[in-house]
Amino acid sequence: MDEFATTAQRVDGWDVLTVSGELDAYTGPALRTAILDLLAHHHALVIDMTGLGFLDSSGLGILVSALRRIRNVGGELKLVIDSDSIRKLMRLTALDLVFDISGTVEDATATPPPTSTSASASASTSTQASNSDS
Repeated sequence: MDEFATTAQRVDGWDVLTVSGELDAYTGPALRTAILDLLAHHHALVIDMTGLGFLDSSGLGILVSALRRIRNVGGELKLVIDSDSIRKLMRLTALDLVFDISGTVEDATATPPPTSTSASASASTSTQASNSDS
């Protein structure tokens, strides 16, 4: 059994969290902590899952929770998956329709990350539109 591990780095404005080993109910809390630590500072996250040998439903739950949290603050989450079995799991659960999935970190980070100013600008536009309705 491979030991679960995470490492983080910045790539072209994205936080890239690389995970390896097996992601299950036992190792999931370590992933949740790593994600929350990164989200405290930035809202553009790529999770590189190319080193994962196993992923179960508790791991999927952590990913969905992270996606919700990031979207709520106007951020973006991308997954990097090269494993046929994990891609199949994503298809069977229809999560391939929910997540932005790439085959490489280079592909995932090729587009600029969302900026907090664009989220602020859209919030400002919404506020102005609401005020003009009054």
